[in-house]
Amino acid sequence: MAQKKITALIFDMDGLIFDSERVVQRSWNRAGEVLGIPKMGEHIYHTIGFNVVRREQYFRTAIREDFPMDRFNELTRAFFKEIVASEGLACLLYTSPSPRD
Repeated sequence: MAQKKITALIFDMDGLIFDSERVVQRSWNRAGEVLGIPKMGEHIYHTIGFNVVRREQYFRTAIREDFPMDRFNELTRAFFKEIVASEGLACLLYTSPSPRD
């Protein structure tokens, strides 16, 4: 059997192949509870596409000047991993059937 040659790779998997946005939003809400910032997850819609520097600028403007970015990142990573470990992460990738199928 001949091996197929790889002609393309997809690297942007967050939200494209894996349905991570909802898990990220939940992790932000949980981190916000710890930090005393209610409904923190609602800010996700204002920061989609931001890099970490731009996101921190947004938080320091929209939430508070002394926003604890390092602690927030630490908490959200831990909560994200906890949610994925207990519930999994949905895959959104769908491939259409081959005409040969």
